[in-house]
Amino acid sequence: MDLKAIKDILKHGGGKIVIVEEDRPTFVVFTFEEYLKEIGKVESSPRRVEPAAEESSAEELTIEDLPI
Repeated sequence: MDLKAIKDILKHGGGKIVIVEEDRPTFVVFTFEEYLKEIGKVESSPRRVEPAAEESSAEELTIEDLPI
């Protein structure tokens, strides 16, 4: 099973994947959102990183500014 198949199961199946070794569950794979719920840190919405605003006082560079 490849990563895309695992992600599809998690996304569309809405569940968790339990990895079993020697008839015992050893790992559980689930979404990061589910992980946050499990540890009690639920975020209401995903964070977005906004691009840094350009400084209005910055001068425009010209070819003469290059160190050649």
